[in-house]
Amino acid sequence: MLTFPWSTPDRMPPLPDHTRRLVEAVSTGRGGGLFPPVIRTCPEGVEADARELAGPRDAGLVAAALARPRLAPLVARIEGLGAWCEAAAARCTGALAPRVLAVDNPRLFGALICAGFIACAAARDAPPDAVLDAMFESVQRTLARFLRRLTRDLGGALAAAGVRGPVRDLWVAPDESHNGGERVIRAAFRAGGAWAYKPRPATGERMLLADTGSLFAALNALPSASGDASLPTLRVVPGGGRERGAYSWQEWIERPRQWGTIRTSARGDLALAACRLPPRHAARFWQRAGALTAACFAFGASDLHTGNLVVGRRRAAREPLAYPVDLEVWLFPVERLIETGLVNDERDRGNHHVGFERAARWCTVGGPIAGFAQRPGGLRLRRRTVAWVRRETSSVVADTRGRVGFAAYAGAYLRGMFDLWTKLVCERERVTALVRRAARRGVVRVLIRPTAAYARELDRRVLGAPRPRSPRTRLSREERAQLGRLDVPYFFRRAAGGPLRWIDPATGAHRSAGRQPAADPRQPPSGAILTGERLSLLELGVALRDALAYVFADLPRRRWHDRRRGVRIAVDAPGRGSVAFDWPEADRRLTYAWRGATITLDIAALGAAR
Repeated sequence: MLTFPWSTPDRMPPLPDHTRRLVEAVSTGRGGGLFPPVIRTCPEGVEADARELAGPRDAGLVAAALARPRLAPLVARIEGLGAWCEAAAARCTGALAPRVLAVDNPRLFGALICAGFIACAAARDAPPDAVLDAMFESVQRTLARFLRRLTRDLGGALAAAGVRGPVRDLWVAPDESHNGGERVIRAAFRAGGAWAYKPRPATGERMLLADTGSLFAALNALPSASGDASLPTLRVVPGGGRERGAYSWQEWIERPRQWGTIRTSARGDLALAACRLPPRHAARFWQRAGALTAACFAFGASDLHTGNLVVGRRRAAREPLAYPVDLEVWLFPVERLIETGLVNDERDRGNHHVGFERAARWCTVGGPIAGFAQRPGGLRLRRRTVAWVRRETSSVVADTRGRVGFAAYAGAYLRGMFDLWTKLVCERERVTALVRRAARRGVVRVLIRPTAAYARELDRRVLGAPRPRSPRTRLSREERAQLGRLDVPYFFRRAAGGPLRWIDPATGAHRSAGRQPAADPRQPPSGAILTGERLSLLELGVALRDALAYVFADLPRRRWHDRRRGVRIAVDAPGRGSVAFDWPEADRRLTYAWRGATITLDIAALGAAR
């Protein structure tokens, strides 16, 4: 990759107008994220940004780099993007505030320009024209579609929800894209708060999470069976016009007010911030999180890893809740709680960045592909080799005593699971009817492979690395086509069942997929969930066992009685233990016990059990 000397050029090289604006943004300190950061390796085993490029000297280095022939393909596309931004902004003056749609806005184009810079710098021979075309054309097409929908909905669906323009800030999620460069976009409006624009066919949030007409909202309205078990909801506005099923607007979950530093490094140069609650509030949070966990297990909500589950608050709310903000995979035939993505196994193997993390780790998922390393006499662009550091996280919850996760609040967490489950069992026929109704109107995403497998292939394409001689898996024609557009392959089907489909981004048409190789042949929708077979008292035992196995090493004690909540816990090993719940409303005590895969349920009269 390219090496840059420390000394800035005596004269700024001539650059076209829009490219020069990027250099000016770096010079004035507004260009953080437009170009790779200077990175450093930390003793904690992660890499971090030592600093972003900023100031006149760094601006001179950037200008000198952009003036090189190797970067000419990138400069040409930056100029095209800048001209497109000016024309699009002129057409959307009522919908966008000034300077929001600008090529030097790093919140919009930082990830794009940074990735294009790395692709050019890493190219060994011919310019990466195909890669750059896929990057820039998909972004312009995606933003053009977003602006058309935004302008229409500000006079319709969004206006009815109390949203008023113009948009004061736009942020494009820098992670993976789908269906021709589509990404989540956060739009902050003059009135009505911030909303997430979700351009995808999956309808999990609308079917399960919306505050009106959803499964969770209906469950909240049903009478409790053994205690309060309310589920989180948020506002969801379907897209307007004929594109109603193609996208939606969802209320943005804000950072909780209870936010603070939960960990600092020994040298004090790293700090991790997250939701931090007093013990009484933490107990209430985890009891509600337990109810959500049971609901996800019951309805097959999956892929709820870090980023897809957010701990935060709705606008004007005081207390934080856990919100599954990416409910694309639902009705999945889950057999273990681990398959929801909310927890891991007892050894924290594989992807330990689950929805409810049990440790305040420094590492995160993702991060820049490459960054500048400081070398004697200059900066050298190099590929990142270890995990990237995180400064904040929405998947870790700590209390003010320094305890992370739900281990210290296992009684509250399990009680939340039990109270939600008893409601489902007692209202089984009504709940099953609600699930079927949601399935008739809904769409589920089908994960053919883990996203990490696709991410490795995308990184290889951006960096121009050679294709492995013996790939581990054979990609289908549809997967190769989507990866060629630098998208993570996306497949879906009707929630009630039907053929596997994918989207042709050129036309927006839904195409039937061919025979798809799948590591896991199980795919949604699950017949057992649609028919209500899962809704028996014994089925909860699997989730209880997996939850306690996950936090076994962190439990404050192996046996205790939470008298306030009527929960007795006794565990001897990750795969051996029991939990008993008092159910006064039914005059019963239910005791779940497990030894490995064998789970038993004992039901006794509450008076006799005492």
